[in-house]
Amino acid sequence: MRRKEQPVIGTGASSVLMIFVVLCLVVFAVLSLSGADADLRFSRQFAERTTAFYQAENRANDRIKEIDGNLQESYNNREELSFSETIDETGRLDVILQVQDSENGQGLRLQIVKWQSVSEGEWNPDRTLPVMKR
Repeated sequence: MRRKEQPVIGTGASSVLMIFVVLCLVVFAVLSLSGADADLRFSRQFAERTTAFYQAENRANDRIKEIDGNLQESYNNREELSFSETIDETGRLDVILQVQDSENGQGLRLQIVKWQSVSEGEWNPDRTLPVMKR
């Protein structure tokens, strides 16, 4: 009587391989989900900061328009004007204007000398790496 030869890889090995593949897919899915969540939080923070910056710019432009409306009667040639607009609790927008004679010689005009976003306070980087939350 001849013996039947058993295959080297049985059904147990294929089951272990399948469990390993499914486990790898689950781990990659969880990592992708956590990365997407971190990107979403960063995008929201960036959108808030950008919105606050443009609102400060709009307020600064409104103030320049107001100054320009009173330019002829209230200001002298070569006078320098400065003001700041608050962006948020961590920054401000500094603006310096200079009053000059207009090019056609009829009246005064404003020239923007400085338009700069300035960080207030000390920078504290986020050094945490939340790989596993407890």
